[in-house]
Amino acid sequence: MLRFTLSQRIGCARPHRLHALPSRLAVNTRELKVRVVRASEESESENFVLPVMKGEEGSAVRALPQQEMILNDFRADLGRSHVTYGGAGKHIKRTILVGMGSKSEAIQFRDGEDAHDAVRVAINAAVERSQSIRLSHVAMCMATLSKGVPFFGDVEAGEAEAEPLTAGATEHVEEGSDGMLEAGEREELRRELMEHDVETLLRSTVLTASLSAYKFDKYKVSEKKDQKDSETLLEQLDLVVPEDLAPGLALSRLQAVADDAAIRAEGTLIARNLGNERADVANPAFMEERARELCEKHPESMTMHVISGVEALNAEGLSMLAAVGQAATVAPRLIVLEYTPEGYDPAAVVSSSSSSSSSSSSSSSASSSEGDSDHDDTLVALIGKGITFDSGGLNLKPTGFMEDMHMDMCGAGAVLGALHSIAALKIPRRVVALLPCAENAIDAASYKPHSILASHSGKTVEVGNTDAEGRLALADAISYAQQKYRPGTIIDVATLTGACVVALGEYAAGVFSNDSTLRHDLVCAGTDVNERCWPLPVFKEHSKELECAHADLSSTGKGRYGGASTAAAFLHEFIGKGVKWAHMDIAGPAMYSDKRGHMPKGSTGFGAGVLVQWLAEHE
Repeated sequence: MLRFTLSQRIGCARPHRLHALPSRLAVNTRELKVRVVRASEESESENFVLPVMKGEEGSAVRALPQQEMILNDFRADLGRSHVTYGGAGKHIKRTILVGMGSKSEAIQFRDGEDAHDAVRVAINAAVERSQSIRLSHVAMCMATLSKGVPFFGDVEAGEAEAEPLTAGATEHVEEGSDGMLEAGEREELRRELMEHDVETLLRSTVLTASLSAYKFDKYKVSEKKDQKDSETLLEQLDLVVPEDLAPGLALSRLQAVADDAAIRAEGTLIARNLGNERADVANPAFMEERARELCEKHPESMTMHVISGVEALNAEGLSMLAAVGQAATVAPRLIVLEYTPEGYDPAAVVSSSSSSSSSSSSSSSASSSEGDSDHDDTLVALIGKGITFDSGGLNLKPTGFMEDMHMDMCGAGAVLGALHSIAALKIPRRVVALLPCAENAIDAASYKPHSILASHSGKTVEVGNTDAEGRLALADAISYAQQKYRPGTIIDVATLTGACVVALGEYAAGVFSNDSTLRHDLVCAGTDVNERCWPLPVFKEHSKELECAHADLSSTGKGRYGGASTAAAFLHEFIGKGVKWAHMDIAGPAMYSDKRGHMPKGSTGFGAGVLVQWLAEHE
C-alpha cells in the first residue's frame, strides 16, 4: 500500500518555480561555482566525493585501490570522512569518503525535521574535509547521496497497491474518480516523485555546500601570510547526476535548479557578511552604501531613496527612529528600496486592489484601527531592523551582552540579502524593502527612559526601556510603509528580543502573525530552506500589558515574562486594518554562539532564505 501522501513526502513544500537567470552576481571573489554533469569523466576535477551508507562500505569501495586498508580505517557513521588516494576513474587522484549513517538514522532525521537533514550533515562534512586539505575543486556523486533520503525517487511496487488517496495527493486524481491508483497512475506518480526528489536533493546540496564553504576571514591577516597552514575555500563543485537517476530531466533543467539554489545562497552570504562586519565599519552610512550598490546592479528593476538625519526623520514624522539614533555620531536613516519586476502593469494592480476583499483570514483576536482597508494586495513590504550597534542606550547592556551587538542589524542584512536574490532571480512580485538604520549609542543627547515619543502613526509611546529600541524603529517604518505604499502584506524581520532566544534557543525564529495562512506559509518556507521557524502567539493579555497611564502605549510589557510576545503585540498596534502582517524574531538563529553544521559562528544570514522562498511561492 502507499505509505505516504504527497504532502507527507515533500513536507510543506510546493514545487519550486524557476525563472530565467541572468549572469551570476558575485558575493565575493571566492563564491562557489556549481556545475551539473552526467558522469565523473565529464568533470575536470581530480577529487571525487563518494557518500557512503553505513553497512554498504564494502560495495562502495569495491572499485577503489587498497580496499582492505580503507575498510579498516573507515566506517560510514554520519558526518565521518576519510581520504584515500586514487579512485574509480583513471583521472581521479583522491577520493573523499563521507559517511551517510544508517537508513534508520536518515528516517529519524526525517521524522524530526525533513528528509534532507542527514544529507546536509554529510555535505557539510565533505566540504569541510575538502577545504581542510586545501582542495578548490571537487566532484560529488549524487546517486549515492540520494540513498540518504527516505523514499527517494520511487514507490516500491509491492507497496503501491491501490489505496484511496488522502488530501495531500488528491491533486493527482481526476475529478469523479474513486481515488484508487491504477498501474499506469502509479507509474506516473513514481516518475513525478523521482523528478521532484532529484530537484529537491540537488537544491539542498547546492545550498548546503555553498553555505558550508563560507568563511569570514577578511581580517585574518597573519593566516593569509602563511598559506601553508590556512584552508583553501572550495571554489567549484561538480555534481554528478547519472542519466538513470533522473531519466526525465534534461541536463539544462538540472543546471537551472542548481543555478537557482546558488543565487539563493548568495543572498544568505550577503546577509552573513553584513552581520559579521564590525560596527565601526557597518554603521548606517555603510548600510546605505551597500543598498545603493545593490540598486545600481539592478537599475532596470530597482529604485532607492533615503531619509537621513535626525532633522529629516522628524520632519517625516519618523520621530521614534530619530530618537533611537540621535546620540550617535553617524546619523540614523530610513533606507527604502523598491523592486518592480519586468513587465509590471500598474493597471492590473488597480483592478486587483478594487476587487480584493477588505477582510483577511486573521487569527488574531485583536486588530488595530491604524490605516484603512485600501491597500495593494500585489505589493509586499519587507522591513528589516537595522540597529548597527546596540549599547542598550541609557539602560546600558552589561558586559557579556553587548559585545556581539554589531549583529543587531541582521534583520536588515537578511532583507538586503533577500532583495539581491529576488532581483537576480527576477521573481515577478513587487517588493518594497525598508531598512530603519541607527546606532543606539550613549551621549548627552541619548533618548531617556519614560520619554514620551510621537510615532509616525500619530500614537504616542512611553519608552519603557531604551534597550527596547528595535521595536520603535520598526514601528515607524511599518507605519511609513503603509502610508506611502499601501502594501497588502508586511513581513518584518528583527533580532528583537532575548526572550525569544530563551523560548526557542538559537535553533529557530519565532513567527507571529495576524493571518494564519501567512504564518503557516512562512514556517513551511523555512522548512524548505532549512531555516527553522516556529509559530508563537500574541494574546490579548500581551496587548493589555502595553497600556500606559500617560501615553497611548508603553514600549514594553509590565513584567519579565512573555517578552517576545509583548514586543510582537507592540508592533501589531501599528498594523492597519486588512493588512496581513508577520513578525519574525530571529534573535536566536541569526547569530550563533558556535558553529553548527553549515551554519557558522557569528552571523548566519538567517531570514534571507525564508523570504526568498516565500516570495517565489507567492508570485
